[in-house]
Amino acid sequence: MNSNNRFLGQLISRAEQIMVQDSYQFSQLAGLSELIDPSTVPQLLQCVAEDISKETSAEKKPFLDQNYLYSKGDFNLSLVFCNGLGEPSESKEVCANEFDLMLINLGEQAIDIPVLETKVDTVDIYEMPVSARNGPTLILGSCQAHVFKAYDSVPLLDGIKQQACLLTAHSAARGVLTWTYNRETLQPTRLIATRVSDSRSQLAAALIGELSGSEKSIECLENVASSDRYAPFVRWEAFSSLCKQSEERSRSLLEHTLIYDSDPYIRQLADKTMTALSVTA
Repeated sequence: MNSNNRFLGQLISRAEQIMVQDSYQFSQLAGLSELIDPSTVPQLLQCVAEDISKETSAEKKPFLDQNYLYSKGDFNLSLVFCNGLGEPSESKEVCANEFDLMLINLGEQAIDIPVLETKVDTVDIYEMPVSARNGPTLILGSCQAHVFKAYDSVPLLDGIKQQACLLTAHSAARGVLTWTYNRETLQPTRLIATRVSDSRSQLAAALIGELSGSEKSIECLENVASSDRYAPFVRWEAFSSLCKQSEERSRSLLEHTLIYDSDPYIRQLADKTMTALSVTA
């Protein structure tokens, strides 16, 4: 990518001007589409010309290639190319975006973009959301922009049935958690961390829960579950694993957490778990 590309510099400069305005909202970045027309698109493509020339694929398979152009704070810019087969990727899940996302169609023809409506309630992020649903197809005209709000809807770019080139920009993460959905049933499947470090800690806590309940593993889970150094969902993963290892130790920690923990989410979950344990006792 040519970091000295003049037009890319103009886009970045304009984005920075928008973001320092009073009452700035990410959706205002859609105004960048005013700078884009058939004469400026080739200048953007020059940014990744070398990378594009190396990408050859004789196989007809779902193809979605992303080329990063710029990343800083609330403005993370990429070029995305779709091969137009309209076939979903091999992943069985789709993730509700934890960031706002803008798409600008750089092609000369309008494209049809399938949309999944997720409607995740970020106030009660730990509560399993309702099923996702297929929303109206977005018809995105040439050089037009559209903004998808975080947690609200997701463009299914691998479902586009025309060859397409998109300029995309996404915001900083609007939360540290999000939900995934089964691509076929549209049912929510799991709550995941959006930060790599938290995701690793969450996975580690879950894996320990599948091991034999040694004293060392139980102590490790107790330490994580009771420490506010960890994100709430990491702590709760440790609680869940502790329940598998030692119900007696987990019950004792839950009782203490219910009264003394400073995190309202953790107290709420502790209360629900204690109730469930009482029912099954």
